Amino acid sequence: MAPSRFFLFLALLGSFCACQSDRFPPPAREDSGRSLVVAAIAARGGSLEGTVRHVRGAVGLGYPGSWDWSMVVCARDFFRWEIPAAGAVQAWEQEGGEARRFLGSAELPRLAAGSGEVTAAARFLRTADLDALLRTPGVELARIAPGEDAVAALRVRWSDGPASWELGFDRRGLVVSVEGPFDAPFTGPVTLRMERAGFAETGDRLLPSRETFRIGENLLADTEIRQWEVLLPGDQRGPCTSVSSGPTSSRSSR
Repeated sequence: MAPSRFFLFLALLGSFCACQSDRFPPPAREDSGRSLVVAAIAARGGSLEGTVRHVRGAVGLGYPGSWDWSMVVCARDFFRWEIPAAGAVQAWEQEGGEARRFLGSAELPRLAAGSGEVTAAARFLRTADLDALLRTPGVELARIAPGEDAVAALRVRWSDGPASWELGFDRRGLVVSVEGPFDAPFTGPVTLRMERAGFAETGDRLLPSRETFRIGENLLADTEIRQWEVLLPGDQRGPCTSVSSGPTSSRSSR
């Protein structure tokens, strides 16, 4: 498996989960969990579509070492990951279930839409991101008893299978953990847990600066989101109709 594919998974997983609030919604009678997701998205300042993350990761499995990557998140479930390596930028673009790969400006052979490399990390990502949970038909959202590191928790089950993911929230409404199934060539079928810390104000949003990924007791990656960009409408970034005035460093760690 090429390093570019391995770091695609880390970029996918390390880029999407900021859920924050100073007022945590109490459970309502017959609450399906949707209100928890709505409150979390509002508390972080809105959708995570239209953002760029610049990440440095200390990788423990697959290709150990220190790696950098960036991720552009557009609307309509479009994402682009860029990994500087071997003198050229390796990029992965995904829109819905279709993935395209590039080395510099040259497009590489496409992967099948239903392959594990397209679906596994993307499903974990969309679950943690929250936005897709509200707009995708058939997603089941249910409050469950929280673990020791959370004051509330949510179970997510998509309509196309029995697997479920669990999200933990702290007293402010921040998502501090995501745990669920994952499958990749360098892991096989596993349960992946992501934990988050170092929330900081970035523009009008409250976003994480650190995310740690573990498979059981084994560290997959400890990542630092070194810079965030919140994109504004008006210009082009590749296929994204959006641009910003430049990177915005995370501030005011909470």
